[in-house]
Amino acid sequence: MLGFCFLTYDEIVREDVWNEYFKNVPDSKYDIFCHPKCLEKIKTQELFKNKIVPNRVHTSWGTFSLIEAQRMLLIHSLKKKEITHFIILSHNTIPVQSFEKLECFLNGKPSIFDDTELNYVGTTHQQNIYDTLLDPDFPVNMFHKQSQWCILSRDDAQYLVDEHDKITRIFIKSRFSDEHTYINYLIHYKKTCPLLNIRLTYIDWYYNDKKGTTPVIFENISDTMMLGFESSNTFFLRKVSETTNCENVKQNISKSI
Repeated sequence: MLGFCFLTYDEIVREDVWNEYFKNVPDSKYDIFCHPKCLEKIKTQELFKNKIVPNRVHTSWGTFSLIEAQRMLLIHSLKKKEITHFIILSHNTIPVQSFEKLECFLNGKPSIFDDTELNYVGTTHQQNIYDTLLDPDFPVNMFHKQSQWCILSRDDAQYLVDEHDKITRIFIKSRFSDEHTYINYLIHYKKTCPLLNIRLTYIDWYYNDKKGTTPVIFENISDTMMLGFESSNTFFLRKVSETTNCENVKQNISKSI
């Protein structure tokens, strides 16, 4: 069983795509958990509105509150003993390959992160973020940066929940905690933890003179992009809008292996 853990502002952007994704999947193979920032704005979504976790926390961008929210998602999803992997997702993410392919791919695998360390070591940004940690037990040149959108094995998810007090003491004041807390704690404190470095969620960036580096909002998803996702083990795409043309995505996620 797979646990889909959504960290959202309010409603899921493309519930229609997710409905197609889960349409032929037995309930025994997955469950959904949602932590919205604005609960009152979730009004119409049949797939998600009954999946809200209790004990939500107030979140703000770039702070440790996002780790607190992810913790609540993990606490409640871990109650399902059958779940083997916990998939962290945003409100504007869609699947681009079938559930069946993802299930087969994850079978027996450890936690998976998009680890950007190779483009990070020795940068000013790395030093600045590292300096916000409180007495870390590892040097700056071993400080990893991750995408927030990762997949955790059951053992690692439980470990992160159990170790939350220790995690808090180190990372509570860190900037952009969601981009380094999990991967660094697992690598440097669990130590025996095997991790895979795969970019499972695709996101594209461009430079905006007013906003700096900004994510692309996809309005069209080409067949060439879809072929690239299949060849690179990319299972999710972020960011989409209500008007994104997702017809080829719907066809692809409905395919059997």
